[in-house]
Amino acid sequence: MSEYRINVRLITQKYTLFIRTAGILLSIVLAAGLVYFGYLGNFTRYWQDDWCYDADIQRLGLIGTLKGYTYITTYASNRLSLTFFSGLFHYLGTFGARILPALIIICWTIFTYLILSHLSEYAGINLARSMRMILSMALIFFTVYLAPNRFQSIYWRTGIFTYTLPSVLGTGLLALLSSQLKQSSANLCLRIITPLLAFMVAAFSEAAGATLTSIFILITAAELYYKLRKRTWSRAVLSLSLEALGAALLALVVMALSPANQARQIDAYPRGYATPLHALALSFRFAWDFIFQSLRGLPLPNTVWIILIGTLAFLTASVVNESSISNKFTTLLKRLILVLGLTYVLIAAMHAPSAWIEQSTPADRTYIIARFILLIGSGAAAWMIGVWLRATLPRTFLTASVSSLAIFLCMAYLSRAVWITYTDSQPRFEKIAAVWDERDQAIRQAKMQGARVVEVRAIDSQYLGGVLELYPTPNWVNLCAADYYEMDAILATQPW
Repeated sequence: MSEYRINVRLITQKYTLFIRTAGILLSIVLAAGLVYFGYLGNFTRYWQDDWCYDADIQRLGLIGTLKGYTYITTYASNRLSLTFFSGLFHYLGTFGARILPALIIICWTIFTYLILSHLSEYAGINLARSMRMILSMALIFFTVYLAPNRFQSIYWRTGIFTYTLPSVLGTGLLALLSSQLKQSSANLCLRIITPLLAFMVAAFSEAAGATLTSIFILITAAELYYKLRKRTWSRAVLSLSLEALGAALLALVVMALSPANQARQIDAYPRGYATPLHALALSFRFAWDFIFQSLRGLPLPNTVWIILIGTLAFLTASVVNESSISNKFTTLLKRLILVLGLTYVLIAAMHAPSAWIEQSTPADRTYIIARFILLIGSGAAAWMIGVWLRATLPRTFLTASVSSLAIFLCMAYLSRAVWITYTDSQPRFEKIAAVWDERDQAIRQAKMQGARVVEVRAIDSQYLGGVLELYPTPNWVNLCAADYYEMDAILATQPW
């Protein structure tokens, strides 16, 4: 018997060491990947709408450009937060565009970590800091890597401000609210910050506003439901949620009432507005199509994501008390249906503005919001399954070995993803940056020599999933770029 106990102890020690080693290596791989994604921002510059915002801010100033809410139709002037942040980063020049990807990745990871910390503390779950950081980095890694149009969502300033930054700041807003889960009332500072931040997040774009509004509707409904069952959350969360909901709705109304909308609607969306019922039906149909296409078109990364999160849940020995884990399949099924149903509703909410205004799906860059939501939903489901399996299966050396092997295979996939990005995307990023810098210098030299019209090299950022960048004939992008450089015309006639 004594010899048996010694063997079990040795096996347990080896198992623990193996798991810790896997966790350390996984953290290194995820951190290295996120650092690399941020580093690629060093090669980004100004594209398309960036020229227009900066040209107007140069000419009108930040306040004057914000007043364009009533009349500017070159870009979406009704999105006040987008205009405001474009104005702030205008003063940083291309340096601001280059550091922006790294900033959003860092902030997004930190805010996700804070939410996990607050939720685990509130639920009494002893989730280690290292595990919280691994989960946070993994979520942001997959969100960035699987962005439907990574160039436009992560490496184009206007694309970042329109859809990605509101996702980041929205995560920060939820981190702020989750910190109040155990509080009976919110202090005056939070009562001011929360609605202001909610308005700011929602005013980046209609898709961001609709998603944020739906999130706070669901949070408020959940709070009221539990209150009726005498199991209320903190009063602070309810009051802050109601204020945030009101601010998000106000931002949607402000964007909808812009006088410039009608001209843009006639010019860009001749099909006109959909009826409310038709828009609702389209939203849920588009959401279903996105989820289906995501799972069918990206089977390997989605499988890796689910296996990674489920395995981490299975291996985390101190996540919850063993006695609190339910091994009832019906309980698991109910929770999965709830989580996946909420995921579907939020993705449909993201589609609602495009369904109503355009009667079509939004641009690919918009789907960074939906990808983030889908990964959270599928990750939460995978975590539940992992916890359930832990309560159902015996914890033997075999299950530990299989789980650890799964972690190492996931790390191999993550390393492969970074390597593919390095070999495939980086040379293209480097070429685009080199040509852009050469063109910028040529335009400035021509201007110094008194030229008013200049012909330059085109930049084909399309092969990175980018945006159309200057044309051989006059175009709105060319006109904005010419205004930015204070030239009469800039024509991209020279070969790429």
